Amino acid sequence: MLRVNIMKNISFLVSFITASSLFAQESLLNLDLESLAQIQATDTSSTLIKVIKKYSPSTSTTITQKQIQESGARTLDELLEIYVPEMAYMYKVDGNQIGMNGIISDRNNKILLLVNGRVMNVQGRDGGAITERFFSLLGDIKEIQVLSGPGSTIYGPGAIAGVISITTFNSKNFKGLQANTKLGYGENFASVDLKYATKFSNELGMFIYAGVDKYKGVEDNKLINKFAFNFPNKDITAYQNYPHKTVNLNSSFNGDIRKKLHIQLNKGNFEFWSRYTKSSLAIPTYQSFYISAQDPSWLQNTGTEDDQWCSVIKYTQKYAKFETTYSLSYILSELEKRNSSAPGQEELKQNEDNTNLKILTTYHYSTNTDYAIGIEYSKNRFKDYEEDDNTSFYKDPTSWSSNMYSLYAEAKNDLASNVITILDVRIDKHTYTDTLYSGRAALIYKITPDDTLKLSYSHSVRHGDEVDLYRQVHEDNNTPDTESIDRIEFIYNKSLPHWENTFRTTLNNHHIVAYNDALEETSFIGSAKFYTLEGIAQYHTKRYDVVFSHLFTSLTDFTLKNSQIQTQNISASAYGYGHDFANWNRNITKIRFDYNYNNKLKFISSLRVFWGLQGGIDMANYNKENFSAVTANPYIPNYSYYKLPVYDNNTKAFGANAYLNMSLQYKFNRKATVYLHGYNLLGLFNEDINKRNYFQTTSNFFDEAPAVAVSLNYK
Repeated sequence: MLRVNIMKNISFLVSFITASSLFAQESLLNLDLESLAQIQATDTSSTLIKVIKKYSPSTSTTITQKQIQESGARTLDELLEIYVPEMAYMYKVDGNQIGMNGIISDRNNKILLLVNGRVMNVQGRDGGAITERFFSLLGDIKEIQVLSGPGSTIYGPGAIAGVISITTFNSKNFKGLQANTKLGYGENFASVDLKYATKFSNELGMFIYAGVDKYKGVEDNKLINKFAFNFPNKDITAYQNYPHKTVNLNSSFNGDIRKKLHIQLNKGNFEFWSRYTKSSLAIPTYQSFYISAQDPSWLQNTGTEDDQWCSVIKYTQKYAKFETTYSLSYILSELEKRNSSAPGQEELKQNEDNTNLKILTTYHYSTNTDYAIGIEYSKNRFKDYEEDDNTSFYKDPTSWSSNMYSLYAEAKNDLASNVITILDVRIDKHTYTDTLYSGRAALIYKITPDDTLKLSYSHSVRHGDEVDLYRQVHEDNNTPDTESIDRIEFIYNKSLPHWENTFRTTLNNHHIVAYNDALEETSFIGSAKFYTLEGIAQYHTKRYDVVFSHLFTSLTDFTLKNSQIQTQNISASAYGYGHDFANWNRNITKIRFDYNYNNKLKFISSLRVFWGLQGGIDMANYNKENFSAVTANPYIPNYSYYKLPVYDNNTKAFGANAYLNMSLQYKFNRKATVYLHGYNLLGLFNEDINKRNYFQTTSNFFDEAPAVAVSLNYK
């Protein structure tokens, strides 16, 4: 980590020299001081032991605060979709569903989200990686490391699809006062945040961040909500805007003011931080509720709200060749969700807390060999889950607790000057599961200083949400199923002056655990075998920055556990319809182009193209041919029919989506910078090109509104 204050000149120089050995010298010299400060010579995004970043065994993407500001991203989801080649998200009433590398679910529990190394996922029910994603307050983030792929050997159960690791600023890498304010129109919002750091002594420093936003979103009278079919008995035509009031798209839930507060103290090897977030998101409800709603008010006040408070104490001890980090942390989370305002429909409120103790020791055995071993204990407590039977689909336990014990280790060895091996193993034992095992073996071959080959095999696992585990053990007397994925990954990277090119392919066998409609529980659904092909080309000069990526995903086999499973959100290929995932685009292209006109004016742009949901068409065809459209009550159609995609004659709802953002940056001086951001600009020419589909019911979509924002950054 580079520190750019006067007291750290020696550290800066050493890190600069180290980084120069990793990147083309010309590219480095073309960067400004702020960009240099973001460069890290070592990386631990996919290892326990520090490795040179270009020799990290897995694919990861780094996003800096500079990129966050330049992009104008209004949420973490939008930011990640711009910068991470393998990432996409879809709408769902209880929060956007994010996916990576072909894996996307009806819950955000297959991705881990970390802040300063602490897992922030909600554990109870329908939670997962949600609490940092639903506000525009991103100014405290120094950088984000995104691991695209399984990672439970390093981070624990749950890292099936990927890991989002946020690192905040602290008094070691930030000083002074900085203010940011942003106003948006089209998707209306206003936000302001402040961060301040000071040093009380050479050893002791404090960092404070505070931010709020008022997010009105896309006003209901401008919201474009469409379906790919005619509504029965409601005079609604396919691809015409739904006329009844719902909620403002992407607004805060219930009009809440969303907040973030982060306080951190650093003294030598000691670190303490405390963080509070209140995030929320309002999203129009399920497709089936639109069809069956007899009262338009049922479609209002839907979305999710999350309150979370976390405190962490961390201490690092160094002795000879050993380095040990001790971490003790506590999280309190409260979650509220509303899927519909109809009488008798679900309104979920849950409260949980988690205490975590972690000890990790690394041992530098020799120049060529390093070892790491860690232990971890986690205690979860849940309460206030029981709902009135008249207002909830579910009868949850009132309170309970669970424990998980973990042991993990890693060995890194340089077999030769150009060959590195990394071996990992992890064992986790949860109160309500069998023993869980994760493992990875990686081989890194340095063909030349500019050419690297990486080959790895990993086995990662995930246990179910805590409510599901409790029910299956105490009510059904079953041992809960464990989700797992086996992945073989091949990566080739070539670096040239100004250029960096990466080719990546993965082979995957995914043992899927998800909600089973037939059994009305979360259990093993079936196994999916698929592969991905990905190419990334990056070109950097002092004036230009161009990044192109393309991801191709192919499902080769999907086998269900049994024939009772007639509805699921993975793929219709198990029923003989097509060979694609139902909620994932086979082809995804992303392009970024930045141009420095001079030292004051800069142009920033990004284009994301999702080339169509063929698997959504396949699922709609299966649905159409196997379920009756209307029951005896014309206002309440068959629920199974309308919980899957439906279309009449036109399949354009499943066609390509594209999002073009452009920004202008102008630096008045070293202290003040102003940005003008434009979002979803292709919608000015064709509103449907900006559409974003609803998860599972992909025939329901919303046209993202073209919008603008102005932001001012003052140091």
